[in-house]
Amino acid sequence: MLLKGDVLEARGLPPGCRPSVKVLYVEPGDGANMMFRCKTAVHETDAAATVAQAAGEDTVEWRRGEFSFELLGGARDTGDALFACNDVQPSGAARFIGQVVIALAAVGTSEEGIDGWFALTGRDGAALPGGTWLRLRLRVLAAGGAPPVRLGWDDGAA
Repeated sequence: MLLKGDVLEARGLPPGCRPSVKVLYVEPGDGANMMFRCKTAVHETDAAATVAQAAGEDTVEWRRGEFSFELLGGARDTGDALFACNDVQPSGAARFIGQVVIALAAVGTSEEGIDGWFALTGRDGAALPGGTWLRLRLRVLAAGGAPPVRLGWDDGAA
């Protein structure tokens, strides 16, 4: 199965921040706290231009928000996609703003998938005050065709 997605835009972010979104695949866990579940980094957007509040406009768009990730084997399609939004500081450090968690079981394996605005929450799952949102597109596609060739692994090349 293939997880395909796109981090399109954000709105309601704090003025003056340079937002970036890190996408992670979170392994399924039987009621386990997400903090303790295995995570795999899938993608990270570039830091967007500084958010300005000119004429009340606070929407940010990303040019390189598209990603894909191969889900290997059975139950992996029941994990979660975690979108962590950070403010990239001039020093390069990242300050956590909020996150969106989407259960892959809710996405299904249809061509449409999901496309919409999702409220950012804190790590505790509580909505952020003031309304901060990410627009995301996400699909889970059934595998088809031959598996990709991984040079250095499958063909014995170094």
